[in-house]
Amino acid sequence: MFRQFRRKDTFELTPWSEGFRITEVQVSPKDAENGSPKLGDYVGRDLKNHKDLWLLTGEYVKENLELADGDSFHSIDELYMHRMGLTRQLTRYIPAHRSLLHSDGSKFEGMFIVTMYIEGKQCSYHYNIGYWDLFNHVETKEFADEWDDHSSYDVLDILCDTAIPK
Repeated sequence: MFRQFRRKDTFELTPWSEGFRITEVQVSPKDAENGSPKLGDYVGRDLKNHKDLWLLTGEYVKENLELADGDSFHSIDELYMHRMGLTRQLTRYIPAHRSLLHSDGSKFEGMFIVTMYIEGKQCSYHYNIGYWDLFNHVETKEFADEWDDHSSYDVLDILCDTAIPK
């Protein structure tokens, strides 16, 4: 008797393209009979073994899978890493500092804060402590500057108003 199971793990997909060496990708005989690999198909890989590649038809992906997090192109983790990379580059050109502690001495366990000033307006992001060394180029303070009550929407307004000429 068959029983239903749901996968616990996560795996990665990328659209199939002519650049893949198809000899390294597992394709079922039925999918091959139906013309795969073809535009719209995907290549999956195991997170623990990147050499374990298999083909999923575009139809199967659309009917059965959804992105773990994020938008239809990027995971939340990938977007987080992009935000961090952009923050890292931006802090090379504007006033900024990093700290393990907020101005009142509190902290988010396992995190640090990067505070920046864009045209005098405060913006800040928290990052995992494992990325501390990526911000060695900014001043380190024992306590972050006092938070000015900015929200994430305020930061977006500051970034967009600064980046987009009026």
